[in-house]
Amino acid sequence: MRTIYIFLATLILMNCSLQKEKRVVKNNEESIEVFDLEHEIEKISPLEGIWKKDTLIIEFEGTEHGEWGGYRETFFLLRNEDSNIVARFLKDTVPFDVISVDGCGLLNDKKRVIVLDTLKTLNINDEKIISDFIQRITELNLKGPYPSSNAGNMYTVRNTNKTLSVSFWNSGRAMRTGYFKMKTSLFGAMKK
Repeated sequence: MRTIYIFLATLILMNCSLQKEKRVVKNNEESIEVFDLEHEIEKISPLEGIWKKDTLIIEFEGTEHGEWGGYRETFFLLRNEDSNIVARFLKDTVPFDVISVDGCGLLNDKKRVIVLDTLKTLNINDEKIISDFIQRITELNLKGPYPSSNAGNMYTVRNTNKTLSVSFWNSGRAMRTGYFKMKTSLFGAMKK
């Protein structure tokens, strides 16, 4: 019986917290506006969760060197002083120089060279495109495992405060991740 009372009390408190009242005085008349949570959620930007002291990192690693990987493209998304999200895009190149780390062959990250470094302040449409990509990578990750091969593109989304980390290895099947659409929408067709 006590559990039922606790459950009911919790429901009442949750209902009260979702409908906050705001008292407004106009022309000496007091009116009450009810806070509509669903309407307010629609006003929030798609990447609202990126805080000023956090960075969202989206990384793509190609496969021009087969199972050892290849070049990397990295987006760093962070808020500036004006609360806008700024995207920094880096693209590197790496020679085919396989080294052994703990008995595993890897490309030598010390030989990576940045070939493109650019910035852009995002608008709400850009944020939506990025949000769609993150949702797609998460969906593909949860639906796996997929038949695989030794090579494939690797997609990783993570933040620096370690509350988000999703990876998807696109091997075997050519799954549509939306990565190249996102990159082209944000920065246009890129050379190099």
